[in-house]
Amino acid sequence: MVVLTFFLLQILSVMISTPAMGGESSASDLRITRDPVTGAVTFLRSRQGLDSGVGLRTLHLNPAAAARQFFVRFEDLLGMPRSSDELIFKQKTVDDIGMIHIRLHQVYRGVPVYGAEVIVHYAADGKTVRAFNGRFIPRLSLDQTPQLNRGEAIAAVREIQPQGDLWEQPLLRIYGSHIDRSVKGNHLAWLVRIYDERELSRNLYVVDAHSGDILTSYNELDTVLS
Repeated sequence: MVVLTFFLLQILSVMISTPAMGGESSASDLRITRDPVTGAVTFLRSRQGLDSGVGLRTLHLNPAAAARQFFVRFEDLLGMPRSSDELIFKQKTVDDIGMIHIRLHQVYRGVPVYGAEVIVHYAADGKTVRAFNGRFIPRLSLDQTPQLNRGEAIAAVREIQPQGDLWEQPLLRIYGSHIDRSVKGNHLAWLVRIYDERELSRNLYVVDAHSGDILTSYNELDTVLS
């Protein structure tokens, strides 16, 4: 799945050249796509590879430290300040040709950022990073302490949808326009999911954890089935 995503992004991304950083790769070798709003890189490819700064042993024994080194070295190129502090290791996989893929997710002051994940793709020898893709939200600044508790978030949703069962306990996340263009800015929010077997729906309600407003809602099963 990681490899499929990697190659699909190569085909689908509109790639532009960018100057090399630190002499690691030539300008013509780098292909980069940036988020038009934040300026952060969403896709990077280098045939020559960017110096990873670590060896294969470190990459396998401590992939979190290896990835952190990459973000420290190239945070300016990536447009991702403080990324080494906010990206938390999630998974390491090795594909059929030996490339190593490290997946991380963004956590801001202890709160996960919904939909903010990145993957660093290393060559089989671990010496170079050949590609990078994903989404990171730079320069986040918001109060991470909720004014509403879980019960109050559920009560706000029940005013709209009294029927159905609570799918899981509400999750506290940072939710914003990076994942949903109908939402302006970034918000601390409770994600409340209600499952209704009669309507074959699992509605996700995004409740602002400060104001109690419903920022957005949609049936996740429609998204899965489509």
